[in-house]
Amino acid sequence: MKSFRIEVRSAFPEWERYDVYMTAVCLDADGQMSDYVSLTGRGVLETPPCDHADLYLYVIAREFPASEIIAKSPPFEIELVVSAEGRNSSSSHFVNQWGGLSIKLPLI
Repeated sequence: MKSFRIEVRSAFPEWERYDVYMTAVCLDADGQMSDYVSLTGRGVLETPPCDHADLYLYVIAREFPASEIIAKSPPFEIELVVSAEGRNSSSSHFVNQWGGLSIKLPLI
């Protein structure tokens, strides 16, 4: 059993235009849901102890880019940092400035 700590970071200058929603479905060794936690906004999502979890991450534009020209609004990078049992791992994902980001990520 382990607890997961999940944080989303970005150096994108317009990062404040986006809302972040994270949900973790905590699972036992048999794959049955044992708990469910969520976070709206910036911060750290922490799960209760579980065998593994599925993370659902949504980044949604609250305000659109100043330019209506898509080519002038390229995707930007976010870093997803997951900590469990004293180990940290990170992965990069790209957010479409118009469509946002929606991913499911297994946490093991």
